[in-house]
Amino acid sequence: MLPYKSENELLEPLIDFLTKANRVYCDSHLCLELPWFGRRVDFATVTVSGRTTAYELKLRDNFKAIEQAAYNKLSFDRSYIVTATLPSEKATLFAKSCGVGIIVVTPDYVRIKLNSCKSPGERQVRRKLINNIRLRSAA
Repeated sequence: MLPYKSENELLEPLIDFLTKANRVYCDSHLCLELPWFGRRVDFATVTVSGRTTAYELKLRDNFKAIEQAAYNKLSFDRSYIVTATLPSEKATLFAKSCGVGIIVVTPDYVRIKLNSCKSPGERQVRRKLINNIRLRSAA
């Protein structure tokens, strides 16, 4: 049985981890449920330098999360799934082939199992994305 009842319970430990790992800062913009090209990105960040990252939160269905995160890679610099279950080797290989990173959140730890590859973004799409995150951010 999972220690979490909803995906939103993964957010607090994730944000703490990202802050301690210097992946987000006090002046970064954080956005929940970002509307983007007819979909919603569970959690998105942009740093002052303009580095964008998308996070798809899932308790169990890692393959679906990887698919969603792969779509996010088309616009974001980096894209991760954040999951409460350790992905299978097959799921990990699928994520790696898509350039998607994996972050595992448990009550005991938060760890990056697989780093996301950096994607080169199209300039105008990136500008629109950054503005969208900043407008909707909780920063």
